[in-house]
Amino acid sequence: MASSAIADRSSSDVSVAIWGKLISRVSGVLLLFCVLATSGYALSTLPGFQSHFALIVPLVTMLLLAAHLRTLDRLVAYPLVASLVAVLTVASALSIVANPTIPNVMTTGKFLLIIMFAYVFTCFVSYRAFSVWLVRGMIVVGLLSLVVYALTNFAGLDLQLPVFVNVNGMPYKIGLVFFVFDNHLFFRNTGPFWEPGIFGTYLSLTMVLLIINRSTDSKKHFLVLGLCLISTVSTASIIFFILVACLYVFNLAQTIFQRLLLSTFAVMCLIFAVLLKDPILATLVELSPRIFSKFAVAESLSVIERVNSPAVNWALFLEKPLFGWGLSGALSAYEVRTSVSQTSTSTYMLASLGVPGIIYTVAWIFAALRQRQLSLFARALLVVIFIGFLNKEPHYFFPLTFIFLFYWLRSANTQRDEVNRTDRQIKMQAHPIRHQAFSSP
Repeated sequence: MASSAIADRSSSDVSVAIWGKLISRVSGVLLLFCVLATSGYALSTLPGFQSHFALIVPLVTMLLLAAHLRTLDRLVAYPLVASLVAVLTVASALSIVANPTIPNVMTTGKFLLIIMFAYVFTCFVSYRAFSVWLVRGMIVVGLLSLVVYALTNFAGLDLQLPVFVNVNGMPYKIGLVFFVFDNHLFFRNTGPFWEPGIFGTYLSLTMVLLIINRSTDSKKHFLVLGLCLISTVSTASIIFFILVACLYVFNLAQTIFQRLLLSTFAVMCLIFAVLLKDPILATLVELSPRIFSKFAVAESLSVIERVNSPAVNWALFLEKPLFGWGLSGALSAYEVRTSVSQTSTSTYMLASLGVPGIIYTVAWIFAALRQRQLSLFARALLVVIFIGFLNKEPHYFFPLTFIFLFYWLRSANTQRDEVNRTDRQIKMQAHPIRHQAFSSP
């Protein structure tokens, strides 16, 4: 009888563990899909489509589950991140007081929903779990997009898929987890996003995550992510790929001499590139005119947007430096001043929130400098990468970007993460189902 009871209990424990692991993986996939679907997803640009409302259900679910597990104290476990969220919240409220319009109220509500979701997500989903889910998700999406890219561009296959036109008049063929431009831009891999540059940015940030985490599988992941990034045919993304590759090499240096040697080599390459930029550019244009011709032509729309956008935002900031124009007012005023697209997140935050908006960019700089597992030079390069991607696309309404920021602001203290992970493992042994939802897969 005793042996039978032990066997039944053992079988029950195995069943509980299997179901717990299944729940963890399903919840992880659903959360990751929700994050990606609200962070530049192509279908979110459909006229009248409000994808950010999709964040309400997982946000409420996480809070209710945390209340049930009595783990709401995690909301104050990271004071630095909590302080940033508080400052952005207060600054947004003050911008409404200074610019009391219905569009400002609605847009601020959207902004606060996004940062609150990102904050709660990073409080209750471990950094390790997020890293695993994101890398797996980007690898799967990347491989699928590469297959579609090869079939379209090299096999000459015309995919018979439904077509939709977004708010900017851009036609896409719908593949749900991949999209193909249904016009002359078909040669650019846009992945699941509305613009290849956004795909390139998140591919680059995933590579940075692998470097920071010192992933043992980073080489094969880098290969897939790098091929995807090149297939975006985005000049800025390819430049960031080079910077991230440099970051990877610098991170391999073990001694001060190696780091000094690499730093000297990098500086010499930079000087060499500046002095010989004209013949280098001419060679690059000859090799790939689609990618590099925009730098050879001063009137390139891509270059104009990335130069003019910060200038217009800065002019708006100088007009209302204290509390800004409001999150919607800044966009409206921007559209009046120029016809080029908004591409600068850093200066948009200044224009919309005033002086407090600088805290957003400062937070990214601080997040880079806190990665103490990297060398000082590597952290300086990371600052350049972060500032660069913030000013090549608008990221102010992307939950995934805030999630990266919140994790990296607090993950410098790796010992704390390890302690939290150990605590979770101890609790899971006692209550396997109750704690699977917020555990790593």
